[in-house]
Amino acid sequence: MFTYMVGYSALTQSNESLAMEVLAKHNELLRPLFKAFRGKEVKTIGDSFLIEFESALEATRCAFEVQSAVHTYNLTAEEGRRMLLRVGIHLGDIIHEGSDVFGDAVNIASRIEPLAEPGGICVSAQVRDQVSNKFGHPLLSLGEKVLKNISGPLVVYKVEMPWEGSESSANLDRRRLAVLPFISISPDPNDEYFADGLTEELIGRLSLLRGVEVIARTSVMSFKKQEKTASQIGHDLHVGTLLEGSVRKAGNRIRVTAQLIDVGSEGHLWMENYDRSLEDIFAVQTEVAERVASSLELKLTEENKRMIQRETNASPEAHALYLKGRYYWNQRNKEAVTKAIEYFKLAVDQDPDFAEGYSGLAMCYLVLGRNQLADPIEAFPKAKEYTKRALELDPDLAEAHACLANNMHYYDYDPKGAEKEFRRAIELNPSYATAHQWLAHCLAQQGRTEEAYSEISKAKELDPLSRIINLNLGDTLYYQKRYDESIAQLNRLKEMDPDFAFLYASLAMAYQMQGRYDKALASADTYGEVSKRPLEAELIKAQIYATLGNPYEAHRLLSNAEADYKKEALSPLKIGAVYCLLGETEKCFEWMNRAYEERDPMLMVIKIEPEFARLRDDRRFLALQEKVGLTGLHVD
Repeated sequence: MFTYMVGYSALTQSNESLAMEVLAKHNELLRPLFKAFRGKEVKTIGDSFLIEFESALEATRCAFEVQSAVHTYNLTAEEGRRMLLRVGIHLGDIIHEGSDVFGDAVNIASRIEPLAEPGGICVSAQVRDQVSNKFGHPLLSLGEKVLKNISGPLVVYKVEMPWEGSESSANLDRRRLAVLPFISISPDPNDEYFADGLTEELIGRLSLLRGVEVIARTSVMSFKKQEKTASQIGHDLHVGTLLEGSVRKAGNRIRVTAQLIDVGSEGHLWMENYDRSLEDIFAVQTEVAERVASSLELKLTEENKRMIQRETNASPEAHALYLKGRYYWNQRNKEAVTKAIEYFKLAVDQDPDFAEGYSGLAMCYLVLGRNQLADPIEAFPKAKEYTKRALELDPDLAEAHACLANNMHYYDYDPKGAEKEFRRAIELNPSYATAHQWLAHCLAQQGRTEEAYSEISKAKELDPLSRIINLNLGDTLYYQKRYDESIAQLNRLKEMDPDFAFLYASLAMAYQMQGRYDKALASADTYGEVSKRPLEAELIKAQIYATLGNPYEAHRLLSNAEADYKKEALSPLKIGAVYCLLGETEKCFEWMNRAYEERDPMLMVIKIEPEFARLRDDRRFLALQEKVGLTGLHVD
């Protein structure tokens, strides 16, 4: 495999110090991926690598991960620091001389690399024959190519990258849509929440359209106040159409400007101004959705029309409070979620028949309980109560069905019933990324990891820049025992956001399963620093030392976590897992039973968590599986 950084020579001539920084970043990104796929670095040639692999499949998968990592890095990198690579791969015999390699196979790979587009991968027919049924991504023939100093033409194939279609207007999917953050031009800067709320509600309304995929809020909000062209955003999100606009709120009047843009041509499909009173904001959302459907030539069924035309009966005051609640909810930390609860309660106090307000409250308590930011025994029943009220008021509210499913899964221990509700949420809103994400959890914990991978991949398509979805993709690969790919995915997430604490906990577990204990311990230490949860970091390290065969150090760290586990709301199940690895079965079951009594959400992973492998046939373990609804479910 040959890699080449496009434009590096020109950058060297214009700004040598910046070029050296970009090259260092390039090497830092690529080298761990070579190792993850057992690639041997033969040599570097300036800004290029020559890598030898044991199999064509590993080489091709590595190339794909390399280009994905660079693509992810470019999403947030400054203009001058972005990089584009070309990669070429060939399969054939080589000659080793010292640390170098020679032969036709090397020469052909070096000639294939320039045929790749910037950001692309080209492979020979020999490679294609080896990987076509195993790789999982399209390989498109470029026909016969005459290569310099190579006798006879060779058939060459290109790997179709997930985002590649957006670079050519002919390949753009116009029915894949992103709603960019609406700009607030209100005289009061405190009204910015209203613009963010309108953006989110338009995403929700357009998601109800059949035949269109709408990118989730998490990903589009990353473009807030960024100066990027329609083509650049289309490339980043792999969308063919953008909806953007502005909103001005003054007293009881609003002015909304909306425009639909074709990414391929960067031309306007339509543009409209809406001057209305605040009470008419829902009608504006409906009109925008209908114009989008018309522009994209969607045929709306009567049910679809009913869904997008429905208007909440909420008062303007309750709606404004709800938007403030969503503003804080989207920040996702405990303090912000607590603030969101205050606004959602004010909204339903103002309007007791406001279904979305109750759904917002349910989402808040689910996050607090699921993430152990509050006592699950207190949080989940509150979530269930608010969910029930939301569904009484609006049986077609997808969010409420997803909330009900989450409660059934983690509190009622009914994964089969939860799956049914998740699928109902997706039926109501196919573009609801969170429902796909949560369904992936439900399926994985039943042992259906292939189906889970499909759902989390769909969630990532709908919300490509979501930190938690990218984390969950890495975790799903972990449960499929695809540890190299899990680590590669988590390292891509680290490039997106190095301060996202949870990724380091997942990295620690993946490195542990590979026997790379130094990296596992270092990741656990980083988790403790970034998360400000030192006891949990010590619990992770205790598990690593137990696996490593160092019971003394494992016990020392475990005793710290065990003595004060309520302080950081540590998972009793995770404490039990360390005792299991230490061979102390009675203590393990003591903590597992405590996890059941305290409704520890982590209990739902017992069927697939590798730490409990030796207990699979223990009658007590089987009885616990039955209690949480996991009996009789297969493991992939």
